[in-house]
Amino acid sequence: MTVAECSPRYSRHCFTAWFTAVSLLGLTLWWKRDYFFSELQTSSGGLRRPGFQNPGAERSENLEQPKHHHGSPGDTNIFAKPTALAVPAPKPEQTSRLASFVKWVPESGPPSGCAGHTKSKAVLCKNNTGRIVFSMTTTPSRIMHIKPALDSVLIRQSRTPDTVYLSVGPKITDLPTWLQGYENQYSGNGQLRVLRHASDLGPGLKLLGAAREELVLGHADSLIIYGDDDTEYGHDIVQIHLKRNKCMAGRPERAFGPRRIRAGQPEIQVLEATGSISVRAGAVPCVAFSIGKAADACKFSDDYYLARALGRAGLELSLLEECNMNWNTGSMSARCVRQKLVKVETIEPLSSLTLNALGKVKDRNSGDWRTQLDRYLVCERSLREKTSEEKLRRKGASVFHTRQAGVHV
Repeated sequence: MTVAECSPRYSRHCFTAWFTAVSLLGLTLWWKRDYFFSELQTSSGGLRRPGFQNPGAERSENLEQPKHHHGSPGDTNIFAKPTALAVPAPKPEQTSRLASFVKWVPESGPPSGCAGHTKSKAVLCKNNTGRIVFSMTTTPSRIMHIKPALDSVLIRQSRTPDTVYLSVGPKITDLPTWLQGYENQYSGNGQLRVLRHASDLGPGLKLLGAAREELVLGHADSLIIYGDDDTEYGHDIVQIHLKRNKCMAGRPERAFGPRRIRAGQPEIQVLEATGSISVRAGAVPCVAFSIGKAADACKFSDDYYLARALGRAGLELSLLEECNMNWNTGSMSARCVRQKLVKVETIEPLSSLTLNALGKVKDRNSGDWRTQLDRYLVCERSLREKTSEEKLRRKGASVFHTRQAGVHV
């Protein structure tokens, strides 16, 4: 229908038809805008739509470029996910330097080489010790203040670790200026590594981040010492763990720590990471890596969850007597722990975390050590219920396959 054919009687229909046609044309042009602009850019040699980047090699280079956020001076978002938007191409030396310092860890499931779950057979200790690594994790609200904790294991040890791992979850997008300054000094020899995980496994990353990395690298015999970000460790803590982790032929693997309690129902031995804990990478049970999928009561009770997993895998949880833990004062030998970092431990402490009636996190400031022990009980019940459900599911599947086999016979 042309304009000439439109009569006053059908003017409204004519307008609707023309409006629809023009709208469709506009949408088509907008949808194909990248193509038209790239053609114009190629033909004219200079026309470019702001923010547009021509597909090809130039675009693929920019996929690795970290983007910058507004924040305090010197804070750089080196964890930004790849983007196709036009941004200044990174300098080659900057790209390689950041890659040697920070690693993106996309997986969260059990890595190859983790210890199988078993109750009947203990994981036997090997007679060799490989690398010695120290590992910790932190949160977005704490990372600005953990320098004393990191320095205490990175530069003040009588036996310097081969690598110090700082594992962080996806919510941490910026490194503080002081940590960026460590790149030139420690990234070249691999002594300091920041592992940014796609999945947030909670505080259990203090062990699982390093365990995954060492197993992926084929270092199952590495000794992992892991601790908290609110503790300034003594100058001999690495050396003490190393001396105690001497294998005896035929003896099960052991995990060592200076703080050991009994918790849960039934009670089990629990090593607390505030004083540091050591265990070999190859002895970490595969089930430990499932903490990220567990209930909040378990995810935020990593000491209990990991102790339960280690114990059920046959490991002995042994006391590190050299640290002389004093339960009356809460202190221990300066060789192991120099001091607690009050400024850090008062920021969202796990000991103050409480749960609501549904077992979800309620708040992080109204609890104490009693609510923490109660949380361990909730975690234990949750794990037992999950085990019962899995048994019923397997039993149902077995009955189904048996009946199917009978039908075929």
